[in-house]
This record gives sequence, structure tokens and C-alpha cells, in this order.
Amino acid sequence: ALPILTQAVHTCAAQMREGGTLVGSLVRSGVFPELSLRLIAVGEQTGQLETMLARVAEIYEAVLQRQLQRVTSLLTPILTVCIGLVVGGLLLSVMGAIVSVNDLALQ
Repeated sequence: ALPILTQAVHTCAAQMREGGTLVGSLVRSGVFPELSLRLIAVGEQTGQLETMLARVAEIYEAVLQRQLQRVTSLLTPILTVCIGLVVGGLLLSVMGAIVSVNDLALQ
């Protein structure tokens, strides 16, 4: 995905040097999400492009943070069960060894 974005940004920069608008170049690339394009268009029209780009960054940072929290909350019970299985397996093997030693002593 990174090479595609890099190429899109280079193409947008070239189109802007030729007199195109930022949002027009980004729309033509077809790579960027609709929400970010709308916010960038508003920022470009109102002269608040820096503010809108910062807002786009905040929005996508919050989305990424929520996704990471979801993955983390899903991994926690899975890892707990896996560790429990490993500990249970170790306990069973130790108990099996103790039982087999006792069986040898009784014979």
C-alpha cells in the first residue's frame, strides 16, 4: 500500500505544479478516502488547509487507536487460554511422572 500512496502523492504534486488543485489531484488518484477528500476540499476553499489536514490526521489516528484496542481486547482472552493450556499440560506431565514413579516403587 505504501508504494501506491507514494506514487499517488508524487502524481498529485506534479499535477499541482501544473496548476491543479490539491483535492482535484487527490480525487483523480482514487487512493484516498472520501472523508479526507471532503475535509481537504473544505480546507482548501476556506484557506484553512493546515487545520483540516490536522483534523484528518486526528480522525484517522482515533480510528487506528480504536482498532488497536479491539485487537488487544481480543488477544487478551486468547493468550490467557493458551497460557492456561500450556500450564495445564505441564502440570499433567509432572503429575504423570509422579504417578509413574509411585507405580514403580509399589512393584
